[in-house]
Amino acid sequence: MKNSYFYVQLSAIVISAFVGIPSFSQAQAATIMVEPDNYSLGTDIRSVFPGITLSVQGEPSTKVIVVDGYSTFVGTNVATTGTKMFGQDPVSGTTIPDAEKNWGDNAIGLLRADFASPVNYVQIDLIFDDDDTGFLKAFNASGNLLAIFMGQGDGRGASSPFCPPFCSPTVTASISRPTADIAYILAGGISGEAHYLDNLQVHAVPLPTALWLFGSGLVGLFGFMRRDRIQRSI
Repeated sequence: MKNSYFYVQLSAIVISAFVGIPSFSQAQAATIMVEPDNYSLGTDIRSVFPGITLSVQGEPSTKVIVVDGYSTFVGTNVATTGTKMFGQDPVSGTTIPDAEKNWGDNAIGLLRADFASPVNYVQIDLIFDDDDTGFLKAFNASGNLLAIFMGQGDGRGASSPFCPPFCSPTVTASISRPTADIAYILAGGISGEAHYLDNLQVHAVPLPTALWLFGSGLVGLFGFMRRDRIQRSI
């Protein structure tokens, strides 16, 4: 009789929990803002954002820092949120202006962001000084390329001699996945190009509430059964 009661209660918990579990696509994603403007200039921000580690691809000793968004080439602040952007220190192998503010697959290096738990959406602003082409790439935990976003533009806008097609000063690169399988991303200029980066955002899909309720219910039920056995043995 006691066992029958136990299995009835267990079945009720399982059914009630899973009826209330939404799919991961339905669960409300939490947006994580990776924002340089929240820190002072020169701050090393490689490990200041919970669950996210920033680095320069292939250069573990190089710091990711907060830099001013002023572009020497364009002649104004080009940061898309506030006045600061992602930068790196030190920079070697190049003499281009604003080298510490640029990112590319050349000697400057790409920005890398690793996620403690895989995510299903990322975006970052590609900010151009002259005619540039950049990308955002997403990879899974095995290092396999999941998706790539390519963008091009020119910080001079419509007045650029290369417009069209290089007309927009900025492009928001974004990648969305049906499941949370993005383990890390790379961003920067391609084929020797380099440009600025700002406004990294990540969507992390939280564990549905019903799963927590399911676990709590099981713990409570087993606790009740244990107490009942103890009382019967006295």
